[in-house]
Amino acid sequence: MTAVATSNEARFAFGRNWKKFVGGLEESQIAQATSSMQEWFDVEDLKGKSFLDIGCGSGLFSLVAHRLGASVHSFDFDADSVAATMAVQRTFAPTADNWTVEQGSVLDPAYLQTLGRFDYVYCWGVLHHTGDLWHALGAVPSLMQPGGKLMLSLYNDGGRSSRMWIRIKRAYVRHPRLRPFLIPPVFVRFWGPNVLRDGVRRHDPLWTWRNYGLREGARGMSAWTDFLDWIGGYPFQPSTPGDVFTLLHDQGLTLLRMHTITTGLGCNEYLFQAP
Repeated sequence: MTAVATSNEARFAFGRNWKKFVGGLEESQIAQATSSMQEWFDVEDLKGKSFLDIGCGSGLFSLVAHRLGASVHSFDFDADSVAATMAVQRTFAPTADNWTVEQGSVLDPAYLQTLGRFDYVYCWGVLHHTGDLWHALGAVPSLMQPGGKLMLSLYNDGGRSSRMWIRIKRAYVRHPRLRPFLIPPVFVRFWGPNVLRDGVRRHDPLWTWRNYGLREGARGMSAWTDFLDWIGGYPFQPSTPGDVFTLLHDQGLTLLRMHTITTGLGCNEYLFQAP
């Protein structure tokens, strides 16, 4: 998912980024992603369950849900993300007859009404890029079966640092000629500490970079793909855990677990359950 479908504002090409990622997707990354989903949902498999991937992006976690036995529906507003997911489907699940991939928007009530309800809803790093976070988040509970679970990841509101991050992302998207001047300092800001730490502890400054998606707690992602998403992912709308909890609690959802960052940048992660 990228932005409000009716907006003409410049936005980051999420799908193009994902297309490059899926071109090099390997089984080791899929295995890491599978472990992360099993751990967060606290399941061994999803046999007999339905799974909705809102803003499917690369399609990696739709593939994971399919392999775990679920009937999967994937959608994304970005046509290139839809194409990336279809490429993953063709490569890793060419005979899947219980996995639907299509273009759609979480901000489109008419589209959401066609989907029905699901046992598991996965929405990782998506709604804060729609351009209307609270509208999008408020629509999600209607897609959950009674007792269904929602796995959610949203950028934390770090106050001043988030305001600065919005300006960086907006400049990256609106002014392509500035990108060569934005990328180096942001790269140093995010990766400098890792390079120094790995150089001292492992005598390999790029160890974390090369093993980014396979580290403990990782999700099979690519360091470069995530970096471009961090610097260019616009629209961008952060939120506080309290505001997220209040909105979903008012719709009857129960918070089962969460992982939050105390300050600064990064995503808060939540697991909610429908009544």
